[in-house]
Amino acid sequence: SRGDIAALNDSPAHHLRRMEETTEAALDVLPEEIAQEKTNAFELAEKYLNTPYLWGGKATNGIDCSGLVQSVFRMKGLNLPRDAYQQVELGESLNFVEEAEAGDLAFFDNEEGKIIHVGILLNNEQIIHASGSVRIDKFDHYGIFNCDIKKYSHTLRVIKRVL
Repeated sequence: SRGDIAALNDSPAHHLRRMEETTEAALDVLPEEIAQEKTNAFELAEKYLNTPYLWGGKATNGIDCSGLVQSVFRMKGLNLPRDAYQQVELGESLNFVEEAEAGDLAFFDNEEGKIIHVGILLNNEQIIHASGSVRIDKFDHYGIFNCDIKKYSHTLRVIKRVL
């Protein structure tokens, strides 16, 4: 009967099977498809280049760092939390800057250790982020080096891979 089928589809065993099927399907993604996803994330972020910084903003007339990340990843079908301190809780931490790839997220902290900034990596040497405006800066194991002011503007805390 319909009730029996509905009960079967709502059973813990059914949910476990669906989770296993979903996990297996996710593992079928080819490395070149993953690389394409990461490249696309950066290309989407580039569309915001030179957009003015606006605290709390998430649009082309004004955007902040975590709004940029949230908007780009939403376009990729991944819903991230709104703020950098929440976004840092997701993904897998990388041990070295040299492991970073396009689409990875870099998080930055203040002197108290609080996450205050986030950006999307182009590779392990460049980052796109919202600071004054959406811009591309140099990036290394110390943080973001702003070529305009010739000094580090943000201190690196951790790099995360969410794609």
